[in-house]
Amino acid sequence: NRFNGTILNDLIPLSSLMMFTGNQNSFSGTLPPELADLNFLSTLDIDFNDMEGTLPTEYGEILSLERFLIRNNNFVSTLPTEYGNLKNLAILLMENNDLTGDITLSHPVCSLSLRTFQADEDINCECCTD
Repeated sequence: NRFNGTILNDLIPLSSLMMFTGNQNSFSGTLPPELADLNFLSTLDIDFNDMEGTLPTEYGEILSLERFLIRNNNFVSTLPTEYGNLKNLAILLMENNDLTGDITLSHPVCSLSLRTFQADEDINCECCTD
């Protein structure tokens, strides 16, 4: 695909959407917090785009989320503690961004059973395995 522009809030009425795979496009802008309203979303894959900004704390409400792939974008800040609510999350890939901060044993994400975790080398995750 060769999509560009922002990820539109037009996805929100697709309340039964289970998978959004928008990787390797030219999406830009920030992640819309309203995507948290997609109650059945199990995969959010926006690897290899030009997305920026912080990770929405609201995504901690997507309880069906199993795969969250945001590699090779321009996200900043730290991993929100609200993501510790994502009990079904198995794959979290977030390297090649500008994210900071260690994930210590007290971070709520450490209560998850992640099968795969990838982040930049300067982010230490005390409870993750790759």
